[in-house]
Amino acid sequence: MPFPLALPALAAAALAAGPGPRLDVSPGLWEAKLTTSTKMQGGDAMPDTSNLPPEVKAKVEEARKRMQSGAPQTHVSRSCVTQEQLEKEPFLDEMSKKEGCTRNVLDRTARHLKFTVHCTSKEAKFDMDGEWEITVKSRDLVEMRGEMHSAGGGRTGASKMQMTARRLGASCGDLKPGESRRVGND
Repeated sequence: MPFPLALPALAAAALAAGPGPRLDVSPGLWEAKLTTSTKMQGGDAMPDTSNLPPEVKAKVEEARKRMQSGAPQTHVSRSCVTQEQLEKEPFLDEMSKKEGCTRNVLDRTARHLKFTVHCTSKEAKFDMDGEWEITVKSRDLVEMRGEMHSAGGGRTGASKMQMTARRLGASCGDLKPGESRRVGND
């Protein structure tokens, strides 16, 4: 997608969400498994690879094929989430200020959050719309589903995302507060 949301951003959105009741989750070490499938159509979804070294070109071409096919990808990361982070405005609010994005909360309780996002980039000449739903199953388990659609530059794209985040414990081990680390792919 032209405007991807990184896993830490999704986790931050899942754990805090601006004014109103906070999602009822515990601080500590969280592991998030994010599965995405992205489908790009029209135009060239990836940059020109003709001047890249062969090993880099092969990786870019593989990513291009995956984006055009819509094949799912799964990434797992761990994050050290502090109580302070849970009480702050989430990444999406910061993104709204910096990237021309707005968020509209449709439903919000301590156990459920549903919102839409709309982004416009004049520089990149695209629009993006998405809808997200976060469900707190327990203070140690959060599920999130979302769908994004983008258009611009002669191409369109759609992404579906599903995330399950589990709290592994109160101690973050070797991760510093606020730090995230990718730990694997499925």
